[in-house]
Amino acid sequence: GGPGAGMGRGGVSGGGAHARSRQLGVSGYSGVQGMNKVKRPLLKQVTAYGKLARASLMVVGIATQVVLIAGDVQAGPFEDAATAYEMKDYTTAATLLRPVAEGGLAAAQHNLGFLYEKGRGVPQDYAEAARWYRKAADQGYLSSMFKLARLHSFGLGVSQDYAEAERLQVAIAEKGGPLAQFSLGVIYSQGWLLPQDHEKAVRWYRRAAEQGEPQAQFNLGVACSKGLGRPQDYDEAIVWYQRAARQGYSRAQVNLGTMYSAGAGVPQNKLEAYKWYSLAIIRLPLDHAPGDQDYVSMARRLRSELASTMTAGEIKEAERLAEDWHPVLELVGRK
Repeated sequence: GGPGAGMGRGGVSGGGAHARSRQLGVSGYSGVQGMNKVKRPLLKQVTAYGKLARASLMVVGIATQVVLIAGDVQAGPFEDAATAYEMKDYTTAATLLRPVAEGGLAAAQHNLGFLYEKGRGVPQDYAEAARWYRKAADQGYLSSMFKLARLHSFGLGVSQDYAEAERLQVAIAEKGGPLAQFSLGVIYSQGWLLPQDHEKAVRWYRRAAEQGEPQAQFNLGVACSKGLGRPQDYDEAIVWYQRAARQGYSRAQVNLGTMYSAGAGVPQNKLEAYKWYSLAIIRLPLDHAPGDQDYVSMARRLRSELASTMTAGEIKEAERLAEDWHPVLELVGRK
């Protein structure tokens, strides 16, 4: 059904279900590409992807919106509408939703807008979808704000208006916390829904990163490494890779291992590099993120190449460091 799709029994329509949504990929970004300018011979042999972390098409990290339905008059029809939707009886779902939406319940307004957008149980009508999304958005319903921004980006049922789309996306990020701010950074860096703008992407990554969001920390590290939206700065890149890696973010662990191996932004340290590669190899298969299998293969190859330059004692010590390691989560600003 896509982002924002589906009837939630608690009046929720896909607010944060990024596991079920399509993924917005940002390809071709290398966290260490361009480091050949650094006078390190090893850099000619060592490369790492550093693809930017992906955000779902729905704004990731907007907490599922719990809608308290006041009174049995609204609770009954809304619950029945949710059941009808699950049974794929969209006509009944639309019929039951309409009076609740007209009564002002934002969740019902959002879901009725979704039915009009998709043409389920009602004729497809983007203008009518936008009208209901607007009503819910005016009440601060974040899923509707995102949907309305999307319609404005593509000019579906409303005028194509990037300024209005951007206003809504920024409002979502302001209200939604660090994960929503990270997602807006991805939207800017990808140029999806809004014109591509790496400087604005970095600005939103930084806001989320400073609050402890590891995906944002990793993407900010990539931006620093590549000089995207800001001057290239390996010293700052290493700071953000370290913060994300220490939280257990596996892609940052790969890039951090590469920077330790190459001595970029930090003194060369084979033990630390081996440790971070080993941790990433363990963690990557657990993340189930698109493209992570490529990271696993790369991390294994890089660790193998590094091991060929190490003594047995060094490898044993690096393995001990990996075994003793444990993540340290940053909880600042989390919602």
